[in-house]
Amino acid sequence: MTAHSRWLIKDSDSTERLLDKYRQKFTLEPMQIRHETLSFYDDFEWHLWHRKQLLASNNKGLILRVDDSELTFFDGENPPVFAKNLINPTLKQSIQKLTKGRRLFPMAELEVEFCHYAVRNKDLKKVCDLSVTLTGYGTMVELKGLRGYDKEYRRCLNIVLHSKPDELEHHIFLNSLRLLGIKPSSYSARPHIALTPELDSCDAVAIIASTLWKNVRCNEEGIIRDWDTGFLHQYRVALRRLRALFTQMKQSIGRDESQWFKRQLSQVAQATGRLRDLDVCLASEDYYLSLIPARFHNGLEKLFRDIACERQKEQKNLAQRLNSPEYLSQIGLIESHISLCPQSPPRKGHKAILKQASRQIVSRYNAISMDAIDITGHSPDEQVHDVRLACKKLRYLLEFFADLFPKQEIRPLLKALKQLQNNLGRFNDLCVQRENLEIYLKDRNASAETEAAIHALNSALYSKQRQERAHIGLQLEAFLDDDIRRRVESLIPAAVQRKSKTGRLSE
Repeated sequence: MTAHSRWLIKDSDSTERLLDKYRQKFTLEPMQIRHETLSFYDDFEWHLWHRKQLLASNNKGLILRVDDSELTFFDGENPPVFAKNLINPTLKQSIQKLTKGRRLFPMAELEVEFCHYAVRNKDLKKVCDLSVTLTGYGTMVELKGLRGYDKEYRRCLNIVLHSKPDELEHHIFLNSLRLLGIKPSSYSARPHIALTPELDSCDAVAIIASTLWKNVRCNEEGIIRDWDTGFLHQYRVALRRLRALFTQMKQSIGRDESQWFKRQLSQVAQATGRLRDLDVCLASEDYYLSLIPARFHNGLEKLFRDIACERQKEQKNLAQRLNSPEYLSQIGLIESHISLCPQSPPRKGHKAILKQASRQIVSRYNAISMDAIDITGHSPDEQVHDVRLACKKLRYLLEFFADLFPKQEIRPLLKALKQLQNNLGRFNDLCVQRENLEIYLKDRNASAETEAAIHALNSALYSKQRQERAHIGLQLEAFLDDDIRRRVESLIPAAVQRKSKTGRLSE
């Protein structure tokens, strides 16, 4: 039998005493002793940390990965910037999935000493492996027995246990970083917003708006420095959620204030649209190349080089705008209004948020139901686009007010809505990309090679677009079926005393 155990020893003196006891009973042969200065990396949202995983580099070609309690070494790796640049395919795939392709930043350093010993008996046969990892914040001792030496393993185990070590739930690196004071930022792309059912709806809107506004400001530096495309995406999402909040909850803060916020936030977001379209297109390059025959690849690669150049210029222009006095003045004005919101709440603003939120959810669900009735296989794409926007507004409402409703009802509803949105989102992305390709051909003097590649890609995207469109009807039926309708009814018990002939819930 082979056994493997791990413990924590909190001070260096106790570690030395432990090693001395081993030397008294066995021969302790050093197999490897190395000192490393490790830089630990994570993305802006601390995805690795939240999964109890760590990624570190010694900046000399070695990367270490901790998965909860297991440590793995990867040689020949440069300090990580993006997971896609890692060489080891298993490491690349795993880290890219966890970090969602976001940039990796150094977040802490540790001085570490690795000591690996072969524990030998009086016949100098190796009976156990003893590993000691020292960080300055404690020592991790690992003992691994070898097959056929169970008796010796128990003797080695008793030496460790006699020193009364602490159990080590996670790797010593996680413990050490916590003792170093490393804490993940409070930033979340989908922040949890704690609300109580009896809270005035106007105050609930103010709390949500303040939280979302922080997300807008948190992403500005990443856009300016062009750290990764996720900063712009989440900046735009936060602005979009704010607009949806003020638009859908206008009865809680007043129509004039709602319109003012909607107008200001739209102006801020307007300058970001082109750069986001370019980012989405560039992220699809490998996929697009896979859709067309190899003979068109050179022409398409030329297209993407042009798009990359335009993207560079567009990013520079946006960065300048975000640093401009005009932008900072407008942001300051919005910020002051959010801090004072609501300035003159109407009567409905003092009603309980549970009641107001329920009514809005019903209203939005009914709007989707009515729009879906008119959609057929021959309906124009604009109608599908309207349903997509309505679904997005409903999802924002459910996310804003999730704390007010039972989780067992909200989660399945959000899951079903997300499936529909994914379908609608893919369809819309294909429409936008095909439109952008047509604009490129119209505005640019493209070579014959590039023009042929664009036509080939456009044809492939059209086929994909039709496939997605064919699924939309089925997805809408699934989202509007009796089970989902009952879940919506369970969120709004006071509003479901009757239904209209169209199947609309009573508001």
